[in-house]
Amino acid sequence: MIPLIGTALAFCAVAYITTSRTYAVLALSSIVNLYIDQFTRADDHYLMVVYSAIEFGTAWAILVFGDKHKIYQSTVLLAMLITHFCMEAALEYDNAWIIESGIYTYTITGLIIAQLMGAGYGVDRISTKPGSSGYRSKNNHLDGVNCEENYLLSGRQK
Repeated sequence: MIPLIGTALAFCAVAYITTSRTYAVLALSSIVNLYIDQFTRADDHYLMVVYSAIEFGTAWAILVFGDKHKIYQSTVLLAMLITHFCMEAALEYDNAWIIESGIYTYTITGLIIAQLMGAGYGVDRISTKPGSSGYRSKNNHLDGVNCEENYLLSGRQK
């Protein structure tokens, strides 16, 4: 799994480079996670609940304070919550093959990488700049919906 200090530094760097409020919240969350990690142990019974609480608080803060990355990041955080829940259930019911397989570690690592990659790709709005892949012109297909009404209001009759 990615070291917590590396994750915190990566989110701080991305927050600084992109000047995104969403990544500033993620950087703050990773610092909180780094701080709380000092008080937890791997054999704590409710460790996944602590991680889930951090992820839920982060998702809530992103939805409130986030900018163009908030839907993407809150979706990734939802996937993290589900992963934490599944691991907590595996620990509770002593499901050894899930605990020992490394699925949890690989999934969380992949989701953290997806969060960092979202800085460039996880935008929530469609670009209006020509040449971008999500370009939508000002004259899209919905502009002509009221064309007959506009024609009649302009003074020209049929």
